Amino acid sequence: MKPVSVAERLAARYGIEPLDYAREEYWGCGITPGADACALDAQVARLVTDGTVRLTALPTLEQPPVDCFYIYPTVAPDPSVDEHGAFRSVEQPRLVMQLQAAWFGRVCRVFAPFYRQATIDRYLKHDEESKEIFRTAFVDVAAAFEHFLAAWNGNRPLVILGHSQGAQMASYLLHLYFDGATTVTRVAGSHTSDALRRRLLVAMPIGFHVFVPAGEPVGGSFSHLPLCEQDADRGCVISYRSYADGEPYHTAWATGWIDEQLAAEGLLYRTYEKQSDRLACVNPARLALDAANGALALDTEGNAAPAGARVLDGSMIPEAMSNVAGRFPEAKGFWLETPGRYTAACREDENGEQYLGIGFHQPATTAWPGGDLRGDPLAAGLPTSALGLHLIDFNHALGDLIDHVRVRIP
Repeated sequence: MKPVSVAERLAARYGIEPLDYAREEYWGCGITPGADACALDAQVARLVTDGTVRLTALPTLEQPPVDCFYIYPTVAPDPSVDEHGAFRSVEQPRLVMQLQAAWFGRVCRVFAPFYRQATIDRYLKHDEESKEIFRTAFVDVAAAFEHFLAAWNGNRPLVILGHSQGAQMASYLLHLYFDGATTVTRVAGSHTSDALRRRLLVAMPIGFHVFVPAGEPVGGSFSHLPLCEQDADRGCVISYRSYADGEPYHTAWATGWIDEQLAAEGLLYRTYEKQSDRLACVNPARLALDAANGALALDTEGNAAPAGARVLDGSMIPEAMSNVAGRFPEAKGFWLETPGRYTAACREDENGEQYLGIGFHQPATTAWPGGDLRGDPLAAGLPTSALGLHLIDFNHALGDLIDHVRVRIP
């Protein structure tokens, strides 16, 4: 029988059999009552500028009308050990689902599959085996997405979420299923790329190499999915790579060998052109800086940051993972929410590549004369690697990203 869907065609093309996503053990979120990693029953400790703690509950929808499909980042703990294809433990993927995706349950039903992902060292190996491993990862993700559409989605509005390797897989998913130029059957049944694109509220492939022609909102990684520019935009993309504001990063290396190889196979609209393309940066912060009343944006060295920063209203992280654990006894065991502690601005490095610079917000002196006493809960100002603030790409803007979904719900 001739392959019909994207996953079937890819499986036949590459000779790869995907996981059977009709089996519940291949899902971390969405379908297993009592074992759903995204069924988060956590409490929030809101830290405010004067250092006091207010326990609060985040707003939630009783029956959210939207579905979020989430793909987790690379979680293999030891890059020297390639465990590709071995589901010895799903503990790490489940923890990351809780860290990044579970809070989206406030605005959508969250579905998250396990998949045979690549370990981190595979990004550095320029060989056919690595290419095959990334193909396998995406064949799994495609099969999971098609099963989700057929079994549970029921033509509801969609949000696509992914971080790092998950954002890489999400980018391929967005192009192959949502980015078609015409109405073409993409999955088994009546789904088409045009119809899926009309149902897409927003996509968030964060911490990967989504690119656009310099100064343009679309035409690089995707042909029909533009970068988000305002809250009213639907079917658009929020993407960024985050670094400490004020530090001289060089992000031009970010499009690597594996991206070029798989884009050339049609998993993206086209390959990256060094001379004319730029990495995408969509600032997720939704609050303006109140500079007229004396508020300041500072870089992580404490210096006045260049213009363009907005204020992040929803930075969130588990208290045990924070940089202030133990300083606020009332918050022990809670998730810390630090509204207005950080700023975000799209910056350019010396090569013209874009990145999201994370700095500190110094509120207006009339609001709190003693300054902001919360410190640096998400450790944005600590020395970082070449990956910058990659590990907390989602969390320093988590509440803001959730709001980007909320404001687009029909």
